[in-house]
Amino acid sequence: MQIYVPLLGNIIITINDKNLYEFSKRQFYAYLKSEEYTDNEGNDISFSFNLDSKYKQYFLSEEDISFSKNSNYKDNVFTIVKKYRAKNKKFQFYFDKDKYICNVNVSSVKAFEYVKFRAKGYSYLHNRFYEEVLSPIIATYSIHSDFFLTHSALITKDNRNIMLYGLDGVGKSTIVEHLVELGWNVEADNLVLFNGEMGIGLNLPIRVSRNCSVSKNMHVIFMDEKIKELGTIKANNEQQIVTEMYQLVMSDKIINRKINNCCLDVLIISNGAPEVNMMNSFISDFRLFSGSSSSSKINHNIKQHLLCNIKNNIEVTMKELVK
Repeated sequence: MQIYVPLLGNIIITINDKNLYEFSKRQFYAYLKSEEYTDNEGNDISFSFNLDSKYKQYFLSEEDISFSKNSNYKDNVFTIVKKYRAKNKKFQFYFDKDKYICNVNVSSVKAFEYVKFRAKGYSYLHNRFYEEVLSPIIATYSIHSDFFLTHSALITKDNRNIMLYGLDGVGKSTIVEHLVELGWNVEADNLVLFNGEMGIGLNLPIRVSRNCSVSKNMHVIFMDEKIKELGTIKANNEQQIVTEMYQLVMSDKIINRKINNCCLDVLIISNGAPEVNMMNSFISDFRLFSGSSSSSKINHNIKQHLLCNIKNNIEVTMKELVK
């Protein structure tokens, strides 16, 4: 399949597993340009990134990286071995500095026999997608522009680009629903890449229980006996300069005060979501590069607030947010 994402440009993904291919195609529905499945032999998954040359790309050199024990970098090839459940996976990133191309190969190092017999249901495909397909893409954002993944919503209107972040269950999605009714645009309501200044919303489907109601701003793109996937509102799929950040917490009284969090604070809070933690863990194998753009700071022009979401009284919270 071919998808187009901000900064990285065109990505051609080859997946030699029909079920995983169909699952991944659904997840990338907002980015899909073309689809083609071929039952090739060889690596399970491969990527080819035709990076947008109009953006300044940052390529690693050996002196720019601190190695983890399961990684190495040689001749423009960065190799990581990850232990996922019953198998080890080897990820190899090759960077062509002249042609702005990044090739990624994901292959099995060892696999236990029982994997062949387990039912390849939704949970199996979900885990493989996040581990073997999405994580390398997120890591490439980290390599080029020092992005990390946040458990956030990114909403825009006029000259305001707001990032809402917090733990599960604090009400981000509910607030986003109300903002849509007020004419705001949603870039993402669950996953946002952030580098201390710029935000990129990942417009992936939202997974909810089968019995969960569907708002008028979403549509069902998949459903089985337990869960359904919801397509989100149309987004621009572009990077945005973040102008305001709200750390959202649940409370029984309103609090809206200025704070001064750093990127590490946002990262720690975001890692409360298991999938986000897993992907940021994958990024950590690349470690921090000397010369990275954002380091640990957030642009001082971004207005930061701690905002309490009032239980059973969303209207009060909304007044504080949009005033």
